[in-house]
Parts: sequence; C-alpha cells; structure tokens
Amino acid sequence: MSGEWDWICLSPKKFKAPLPACLPLVDELKVVIYHHSDLEWAHEYAAKVSDRCKLYLQPEWERAAKVTPLIVEKIKSDPRWQLSLQVHKYIDVP
Repeated sequence: MSGEWDWICLSPKKFKAPLPACLPLVDELKVVIYHHSDLEWAHEYAAKVSDRCKLYLQPEWERAAKVTPLIVEKIKSDPRWQLSLQVHKYIDVP
C-alpha cells in the first residue's frame, strides 16, 4: 500500500486474502455472511485488525432471510459487531 488514506474499509473474500500489511490499518471490517461458518471466519479477521476498527456483518442478499437471524444472535452475544445492509439492493440500485 502506498499513499495517504482517510478511511480503509476491508471486505475480505475467502477466495483472495487481503495483504497482511493492510490489516492493522483497517478502519472498518465488513464481512458478508452467506453461511453460519462465515461467522467464525469473521471472528478470525476481527482478531487481525486493530481495536479501533469498526466491525460489520452483512447478510448476503440471496440468503438474507436465512442468515440475518444468525447475525442478530452474533451481535447480541458480541456487541463489537454491528449489522450492515446492502442498501443499494433495497432501493434497487445496481
């Protein structure tokens, strides 16, 4: 990474890990939840970012009805996490 950054949002993907050097610099970690196992994966990434990093769990659009209750339970048990939604999907912006 180079340059000067005001805010870094990281949304890691299982198929391509972020550069390890980025992790301590992240201001916001947003993990898309498709399956209940993704919650553990999110927890693993939360351990790699700084304590000041905001943590968000976001239901995958097609699976939102199934995974949102899992996310809500996770947030209740670990209030460091917050819910994030794909607002552009709700208002039909591609």
